[in-house]
Amino acid sequence: MFRRSPRAALLWIGAALVAAVTAITVIGSVSSLRHQDSAFGRLHSLVVARRDLPVGTRVAAGDLTARRVRGEAPAPDTITRASDAVGRTVRSPLLRGDSFTARHLAPGRRSALSGIVPTGHRAVRLVIEHGLRPAVGDVVDVLATFDPATLGDGGDPTVLIAPAVPVLAVDAAAASGDTVGVTVLVTPRQASRLAFSASTGTLSLSLAPPEAVDGRG
Repeated sequence: MFRRSPRAALLWIGAALVAAVTAITVIGSVSSLRHQDSAFGRLHSLVVARRDLPVGTRVAAGDLTARRVRGEAPAPDTITRASDAVGRTVRSPLLRGDSFTARHLAPGRRSALSGIVPTGHRAVRLVIEHGLRPAVGDVVDVLATFDPATLGDGGDPTVLIAPAVPVLAVDAAAASGDTVGVTVLVTPRQASRLAFSASTGTLSLSLAPPEAVDGRG
């Protein structure tokens, strides 16, 4: 009858113990994960911003990172694959760590400024001289100043044309730095008033708090 050496027998026993411990560990881990799923919710994959992404940004792979979070299922429009965000244009700003949703991005067929102009709005470029130079994503009031001689008695020469509108784009600085082109998001009515004001008066900008967007008319 074939007999194993004591050393071989010990190796077999050791292997059996390792297999038993491994099985117990795996079973314990699976049981723990199931308990966590039951107590705290399942794990969900999210795509989050690696840096602040202002309006108009074309999303690149380096702008994203993946994160797994435990809890309730994310909203139906939450983006879970980086490939669904790369190459698209940001139309609602994200802060670092924010998760992406379809609402943050322009439809895939749209790009550049056309990708971030929602239905019912217009993108209008203004030329501002000797005034504020905002950054993309800032909220500004657009004012127009007219010649007092053309106004009736007591008329205010400066009028608020477009309150609390977001800045979509800013031209590169000119050599003199005195004139800047600023593109803002406005309603169609505001767009027509801005066109008239630009031809008959002087436009200027004032910086508004971001919260002002919620209360604009």
